[in-house]
Order: sequence, then C-alpha cells, then structure tokens
Amino acid sequence: MLALPALLLASTFVSASPVQQKRSAAVIPLPARAIHHRNKVFNPTAAQRERVRVYAKYGGKNFSQAFNSTAVRPIEKRSEYHPAPFDIQRRATSGHDPLVDVFDTIDEYYYGPLSIGTPAQSTTVDFDTGSSDLWLPLSTCSGCPGPLFRTSSSSTYKISSTPFTIQYADGSSANGKVATDKVTVAGLSVTRQGFGAVTKETGNFLDSSSAGLMGLGFTANAESGATPFFINLVNQGGLASNVFSFYMSRGGGSGSELCFGCTNSAKYTGSITYYSLDSSATGGTQYYWNIK
Repeated sequence: MLALPALLLASTFVSASPVQQKRSAAVIPLPARAIHHRNKVFNPTAAQRERVRVYAKYGGKNFSQAFNSTAVRPIEKRSEYHPAPFDIQRRATSGHDPLVDVFDTIDEYYYGPLSIGTPAQSTTVDFDTGSSDLWLPLSTCSGCPGPLFRTSSSSTYKISSTPFTIQYADGSSANGKVATDKVTVAGLSVTRQGFGAVTKETGNFLDSSSAGLMGLGFTANAESGATPFFINLVNQGGLASNVFSFYMSRGGGSGSELCFGCTNSAKYTGSITYYSLDSSATGGTQYYWNIK
C-alpha cells in the first residue's frame, strides 16, 4: 500500500503572537475515515457520499470560483526551489504524535490531539487544509462532541464580543464568539491564538469523531479573521522549516501523521518536488493551496 505525503509551503504570512522558543518540529499522529468496509473492500456508496460531502463543505463562493475555473493549464513544476525541509529522521529530539484513523466510511478526514488553555486541556481537531479557522466547542455547547473546552478553568482565556459563524453548503454550522487562548499542538505553542469559541453546532458536526477543527489554509479565508495556527508558528520563527507535511495511510491503516516544521523521510522514497502557489483562480487572493 502506498500513501503519498503532501508537502505544503506557505508563501506570505501576517502578524502572530510572539513566543520565544528553539527552532523545532513536531509530528502529530492522525486517524482517518476510510472508503472501505471493515473487511477493506472498497465501498462505492461511501465514496459517492464523500464526494457530495466535500463539495458541500467547500461549496462557498471562494471554492466554487476555484473549482469552476475555465482556465485549464498543465501543472508547472518548480524544482529549482528547495527550502531544505527539516527531516525528523536526522534528529532524535523532534516530536512524534500520530494521527487517528477513523475507519468505516472513507478516507474522509484525519484528526489528532490539541491542547488549549492554562493549565492545558486536551481535545481533538480535524486538521483541514481547505479552511482557515480554528474552532472548538465549549462545555456549554449542548450535544456537541467532546472533549469540550472548559473556559472557566483557563486563566489565559479571553472572549470578545465578535460573533463567530461558519456554515457549509450542506447546512452544517458552528456558532459562538471569537476568543483567544494558548494553543499547543505536539509541543508547539501560540500564546494568543484566535479561535471560534463554539456554543452551538448543527448538522454533520454533531456526528463528528473529533471535537473541533483546525484550518490550515490562508488568513483571507478565515471567518474569524484570526491568523491560522500554522502561519502564527511560522511568524514566531521557531519552526525548523516553514513547512508542514502529511502522511495519510489508506483503508484504516496505521501510521498517519501531520508534521509541523518537518518532513519524515521514513514515510516516502525519492525527492520532493515543489510547485508555486497560484491565486489566479480566486481573484488574486490566496484562500487555498492552489498550485500552478
């Protein structure tokens, strides 16, 4: 079974909450949903359902604009650009935290651990490259999947009066207010990370395997207006390399992971090829990881 790593490179970044730390990298283990039955036979019904779900999830104006673009051109390789990504196999001090594989529907999403607050409270998030907001359900969110965040137990939690609402084309939504707190993933922290403090969820979010969602897209696509977690890490200057990479197993297999600031050469063969980002399909603004 071959699972290809996806290496994503950020090109421009905005301001972040400064945290002084040694240059580092961290790996997060990921679970994933799969498009196979438990006997690992391909499930076409689940695959069709996921296609509908993905378009519904990203069926907003920005996604539709990119998806329906009539400009068809060959993908342009940028092999001359080599940012020398940090390889976790070269240093024993890097963190390793695998992602969970949610099995029995499709390779739908991969989620892993996150901690928030002071002292830290553990929860889980869906790591999503197609959106840009971090949002987490609070302990006052009735019927929401947990672990839920108890804001009263965090001395660094700050709530604002700014409403937070994110809604997808299938009707699923998460609602609350914009807040800030210390957020940590695999030992990498942002002290005043903006996020959606959610008090109400609807639709498919109520039947999720993870509590919240971490968007890994660009700030322009953030409903909260907050700088995404990964871009904050880059701006802090503490990453060994300004990259993140995924390794995604298939069919419920183990070993899926997200690596902030690194790649894992034990997960692939050959060399990495780089491509330039392309914002032409979305009016010149980088919302997604579109490539040329």
